[in-house]
Amino acid sequence: MRITQMRDTPLHFIDYHYGLPKPIWELIEAIYTHKARLMDPMPTIEEYVRFFATSRLSLASDQTNKTYDYVISERQSRIIGQFDFSPLPEKIERQGDSGGWLCSFNYKFSIMKPDGIGARYPISIYNRLLDDRYIAFRDQKEDPLKRIYTQTQSMTAMSMFESDRMLLDHVNIYIPFQIPAYDEFIIKKGPAGYGSVLSVLLELDESDTQDILNINDLDPYVFDEDILEFIRESEYPFMHHAYRSVFYTGLYQDYQYYSDRVLNIDSALNIRSDIPLNPKRIYHLLFSLIVDVDYLHPDAWDRLRRYPKAFAKIVQAVNEGLRDHPSLKVLARNKTVTQKDFKDFYHWRGNDALRRNFVGVKTVQLTNVITYKSTYR
Repeated sequence: MRITQMRDTPLHFIDYHYGLPKPIWELIEAIYTHKARLMDPMPTIEEYVRFFATSRLSLASDQTNKTYDYVISERQSRIIGQFDFSPLPEKIERQGDSGGWLCSFNYKFSIMKPDGIGARYPISIYNRLLDDRYIAFRDQKEDPLKRIYTQTQSMTAMSMFESDRMLLDHVNIYIPFQIPAYDEFIIKKGPAGYGSVLSVLLELDESDTQDILNINDLDPYVFDEDILEFIRESEYPFMHHAYRSVFYTGLYQDYQYYSDRVLNIDSALNIRSDIPLNPKRIYHLLFSLIVDVDYLHPDAWDRLRRYPKAFAKIVQAVNEGLRDHPSLKVLARNKTVTQKDFKDFYHWRGNDALRRNFVGVKTVQLTNVITYKSTYR
């Protein structure tokens, strides 16, 4: 048969509809329930779905017009069809006096049938966590260092020089401690020179949206007692000012850096906002620790020197070169770190030890600063 002699590719498109599975509708209803508390006027769930859904959403019924369901239209395009002449077609037959001819052969094409659907959603909706059934499976996160890379031995060796692999040796893309543990908050922007220690997904008191949290109440974590003494007696007024303290506390709104200027910390370690926060937004409070001491104001070191135990533990946490230095353990037993002792550490062995050996977030020894309550002694 002389059709196109395979010089032309027949392309097709197919329109179809698919319904949403029951678990997806249950998720939508759960999200609607959380939002409806703070929506005024409160729409019906049908109005809510119609407003936020894609324009491809429509209502379909069965043949009896008694059962209705939402469906989404979809089109697959550039589907390639192929003539199949194996086995050979039967002999062409003339169709009577009509002048037509009858020929039978196969024509094939294939489509990708939708067999699954994914959902991406935040774990907190309008200041309330979703039910455990929607977040329990997030207890474990993928470790990028444990990914299986399939490549030759020579390429494996060369990949160690690639920027992304080298970066993972110095910076942890995940925050070491998170409340709740299954939170997926990843820092995208923050003050340079600080390493993330703990992030807290806030659940605001809707009767007082300026109340954030108390540093003593970070269950299941707790600050080391010597570190907490340093914060409680000296450091709390400066913790929400970048580079004025070895610690930094910043506020994030909708996963983006928001501000530190709206925060205040009192002597009881209550953290409050100067302005009312919007419970319809998602807020995180981030605790960070200085890892590049060049950024730090000299007054911050002067305050820290008055607390030798806290000084030793913070230096051990962020400095690999001085972590096991014997003089540091002796220094922790003193009543204060003198200016001379501090300079000796800063310029240990003629090098800027604190500056030269500061480490990235990945190797910070955070258990010197914060740990689980059950393991704290």
